[in-house]
Amino acid sequence: MIIGLLCCHFDLFSQVDSTQYFNLSIEELMNLEVYSASKKKENIMEAPSIITIVPKKDIEKMGVYSLIDVLKYVPGFETSMGSDGNYRVSIRGNRNDGNILVLINGQPTNNFYNGRSVFDFPLALIEKIEIIRGPGSALFGTNAVAGVIHLFLIEENVIGAFGGLNNTFGIYSGAAIKKKEFTFSISGLYQQSDGSKATIEQDAGDKPGNTWNLTYDSLKSSTSRWNKDGLLNVDFYNKKFKVYSHIMYHSNSDYAGNLYILSPGTVNKQFQNISGVSFSHKINEVISVVPKFYYSYLTNDNLFQERPSGYISNISNDTFVDGRKKRESYLTQTFGAEMDFYIKLNERWNLLSGNVFEEIRLNTYDVSRNYKIVGDEYLGSFGNYDNIKLNQKNKRRFIFAYFIQADYSYDKIDLTIGLRYDDYNDFGSSLNPRMGINYKFNENIRLKGLYGKAFRAPTFKELYDNTNIGNEYGVKGNDTLKPESIQTFELALEGTFKKFVVRYNGFYNYNTNLIRIYDPHGSGSIGVFQNIGVTKTYGHELEINWSVNKHFDFYFNFCQFLMDFRWTKENVNEADYEFYEKLDIYYQQMFNIPRIRINSGLHFHLNKFSLFAGLNYGGASFNNHRFYLEKSDLVEIPPYLQANFNLTYAITSQFTAKLMVQNLGKKYTDPDESTNIDVFGGKGLIQANPEYFLSLIFKFKK
Repeated sequence: MIIGLLCCHFDLFSQVDSTQYFNLSIEELMNLEVYSASKKKENIMEAPSIITIVPKKDIEKMGVYSLIDVLKYVPGFETSMGSDGNYRVSIRGNRNDGNILVLINGQPTNNFYNGRSVFDFPLALIEKIEIIRGPGSALFGTNAVAGVIHLFLIEENVIGAFGGLNNTFGIYSGAAIKKKEFTFSISGLYQQSDGSKATIEQDAGDKPGNTWNLTYDSLKSSTSRWNKDGLLNVDFYNKKFKVYSHIMYHSNSDYAGNLYILSPGTVNKQFQNISGVSFSHKINEVISVVPKFYYSYLTNDNLFQERPSGYISNISNDTFVDGRKKRESYLTQTFGAEMDFYIKLNERWNLLSGNVFEEIRLNTYDVSRNYKIVGDEYLGSFGNYDNIKLNQKNKRRFIFAYFIQADYSYDKIDLTIGLRYDDYNDFGSSLNPRMGINYKFNENIRLKGLYGKAFRAPTFKELYDNTNIGNEYGVKGNDTLKPESIQTFELALEGTFKKFVVRYNGFYNYNTNLIRIYDPHGSGSIGVFQNIGVTKTYGHELEINWSVNKHFDFYFNFCQFLMDFRWTKENVNEADYEFYEKLDIYYQQMFNIPRIRINSGLHFHLNKFSLFAGLNYGGASFNNHRFYLEKSDLVEIPPYLQANFNLTYAITSQFTAKLMVQNLGKKYTDPDESTNIDVFGGKGLIQANPEYFLSLIFKFKK
């Protein structure tokens, strides 16, 4: 069936089952290869990570066009959209910008200035997705705290188009030339949508007297969150040499206001180019060396509408004709080099060793407003009227890293031991080990034990940003921040029984130096980025995959966790610390993310027809109780149940039609870690309405 998603694959044990590929036996599936677990191709059953594989076959059968719609089916994942229009993804309760590393063909795509990833990445040109649940810094360095998402691009001849409601459409194509000596591929895509127009019932400005507010009293409006995406990819390689270039464009508006006040004029634009070259040289029968050189260029141009058109200031009494606006723009560059050594000592031992150097530059940074912060005075044109010092401008970061990993295999045991050391010029160093043991009881049952440590370097925004000071909900950078880190222990058991695959694992996460926005004054306005505390997370996951017959497959997965929180006493107010310590132990937990997640789905195919139906369930969530302000925002976000369908009809062997329905059922979510959980009402921020798509796809013959 569908590999990873539809049909049951969310691999708890880094493996896929017989439902994931048509006509493949269990033995063949056990020999599938993955790359992300060890930076090399290896047997998926022996990979030292818990991996979900989502190949293009599954993406097509699900009928989805965005990465976010795939992630909501992965065990332990919770997805939602924040008020600023950016998708938020948690893995096992761990949710923060930059805690998930997103790779495309082996290269990081995270925006290093703010740590964010584009989770609504278009999928039409994606060949396979590998998803690691758990730390990955021992190989990949920063950002790989909660997990790693690795996207591999297609190399095929294809052309396609799709469309739907709310001005949704997309076109894409690809061409590949494969000879004995070399392979050349080029592919491109453009897609856009005006969003689902969910009605916003309430926001932070929903108060009597605010005649400018779009949601007050009988005035109701809908989100204007739209998005546009472009992708161009070029690859040329042979057995020893590879050159590549990936160009990505993403633009969107916010969802309900970056300051929790509906403001449809926000536009965020990001352009990114990742290019590189690598060589592969076999020194002798034992050692191979692979030098790599890469370059990344990223620009952001963000226009934030902080108040809607016609806003009247309570301070200056000025009327902001086109709204109160702020513009932020910056350009970043990354220059990198890596030298990897693959060493085969004997039939049992293999070594991977590498050295990494990166220089990261924030070449330009600028913030301007159409008003003066002091006095809230409307000036019309943009400028830095308050003469705010842009501390992050022209900042540079140098990274030196070394990693080594040893793999040992003997009889029923596969053992992996690894270590990576990262040295940063701006905050210090981080040492991240890993260890994995895979024991094969027999042909049907395996036991896997894993340990890993990972870190996230503080971003330039968290370290230096001072541009919002004096403005509502402003946040000040903190150049004394320590890197956020995690230690994870996992124990997993998998069994394959004829038509069933059952996987169960338990996990324990210990997060330290959590970087969050902390309000030292308790007023709910200006805050500071701070290492506020630690969390301990206990959880378990269950997956059941059932290949009923050659026409019908079914899968089910479940995740539950509990997360305890403790302040770092020296970094917070004594009053907050003492208040929390006096709470009942139950209220010393984190409640702002659903602690129970259930996904199920079935896939049925007969002749030219294929039907996928999936369900996503998330439990209730509440405001946290760590300090007075959180505890006073009494909000209960109800459980949700959403359904998704995709019907496919193969008109010819090359021509396919699809009808997809997404997000049937209401879902609400809090926009952040619950400091402002109540600004959208007692149920939080409503998520996307149902969406309908129709697509036509044509594939060239080989």
